[in-house]
Amino acid sequence: MKLLGKATAIALVFIGLLLVYVDFSGNAYLLKGVSSTYLQGEVSATIDDKRFFDTRIVEAKNSLFTIPKSKDYNLKELNDSTQLALDSSLAIAYMVLHKDSIVQEHYFQGFGERSRTNSFSMAKSVVSMLVQIAIQNGEIPSWDAKVQDYLPELKGEFASDLRLKDLSTMSAGLDWKEDYHSPFDITAKAYYGDQLEELMLNEVKVNQKVGEKYHYQSGATQLLAMCLMKASNSNLSENLSKKLWIPFQANDVAEWHTDKQDGMEIAYCCLNTNAQNFARFGLLFLNQGNWKGKQLIDSSFVHLVQKPAVGSYYSYGFWLDKIAGYEIYYMRGILGQYVAMVPDLDLIMVKLGKRRIYQNPKVHPWEFEVLLRQLIREMDWH
Repeated sequence: MKLLGKATAIALVFIGLLLVYVDFSGNAYLLKGVSSTYLQGEVSATIDDKRFFDTRIVEAKNSLFTIPKSKDYNLKELNDSTQLALDSSLAIAYMVLHKDSIVQEHYFQGFGERSRTNSFSMAKSVVSMLVQIAIQNGEIPSWDAKVQDYLPELKGEFASDLRLKDLSTMSAGLDWKEDYHSPFDITAKAYYGDQLEELMLNEVKVNQKVGEKYHYQSGATQLLAMCLMKASNSNLSENLSKKLWIPFQANDVAEWHTDKQDGMEIAYCCLNTNAQNFARFGLLFLNQGNWKGKQLIDSSFVHLVQKPAVGSYYSYGFWLDKIAGYEIYYMRGILGQYVAMVPDLDLIMVKLGKRRIYQNPKVHPWEFEVLLRQLIREMDWH
């Protein structure tokens, strides 16, 4: 018993010293990271980790609109290949829409039609949409506007050259290492830390030429959102509520992770809502930015995001693919979150899950292409 007591005391002293070190070393964010991942049996962020974060509500109005169901709603069973892709990627929601109506809608693992889960990087598409609307409203002059007009503190050799379009097309030249596993890299510090604005302006620099080379960096979207917030004099959740969430009749409020209570939204991820609300983004884009007669997003932007920018498969927050001869553009999150649009077939696929499966060196995840290929092949969508 004495040995056990001594071991416990040593452990407590060690933990105490560790806490002191973490606090004084400027790495206090590690405590939040550890408590919300490893102590939960996880190794990284999860789709339902909003319980560990402060969030800001994206307000909605009581909407009587629900996306209509097709006469063929859920009549066709999922084929074996589709089911394998959903099971392998630990899907929690799968929805298919054709001509503005739901054809398939399925939920798994205890999640349902009202479950709010993390969008992860699908939020990057949303931030680009909001900047486009700000341009339409005259809050921002154009995509060529300089970042330092809004964030004069931004540092780096090429900071004065950086434009909003460089941030949205992932050609910003930041010294940002996109690492989702190391707890000591800037991605983790931005996700779990509570000084996001200070981090972006003090530790992120523009040290490479801008607009020339594609380099996926979450920090680029965070800077883009910060410019939007300065230009509009409102936070990101207010922007989304006013400009899209209420206008396209979302069926519930959303929650956006913030770095602290009443803090800044983690813009490059972490918009929590349900599958039907994610599907609304797809409906908006397949209808050329128009929602029930109101033009929310200019149709020119809808066409712009379908054309490669600096990279051959990425454009203004959207990913580009071609499957079975059809051009596809889509929103994408790291754990298998997708809102995919197939314009020629008037087809939308929404899939939410806990895992994304890669087969290197492919750009697009395995389960994403399996699901779309099966959808395109199995039914006459015309």
